[in-house]
Amino acid sequence: MQEYLDNCSKKTYNSPEKLLENLCEHYNVPSIKIEYISEISLSKGRLAYDASVMYLNSVPVLDEEDFIPVVYHEFRHAWQKKYYPEIYKWWLKTNYDFYSKIGQYKYQVCELEIDAKAFGDSCGENTCEDVFDNFIPDKDYYLQKISDLRH
Repeated sequence: MQEYLDNCSKKTYNSPEKLLENLCEHYNVPSIKIEYISEISLSKGRLAYDASVMYLNSVPVLDEEDFIPVVYHEFRHAWQKKYYPEIYKWWLKTNYDFYSKIGQYKYQVCELEIDAKAFGDSCGENTCEDVFDNFIPDKDYYLQKISDLRH
């Protein structure tokens, strides 16, 4: 978490809402509304499936500044929805059950999460967009990757 804050403290922002507005404008992504929620969950944020609302969870987050890398991460999913719609749809619509079951491994095997994690961790400085070049729409392929990680 400290690495997040060190990277993000170099950025200028007024609020998560203003940051999100600037990101949407800069990357030509439709505007996204922020809603603050309180859930007993480790998840700090999530994006609605249609990418119109970003939910920021106030339970595991103590300070507004902690939301900044989360905003970058979740925004990247909205960007992916716009610029890689077929991959976004495959992971989140077609294969929602599968996506939700891969748990901790999603940050190692799911192209959407690999790219969003890089973008969020660096507060927009880095991406892993090249992972989309190797996308294979096959559940068995990802199950094998997860199996390999477990061993």
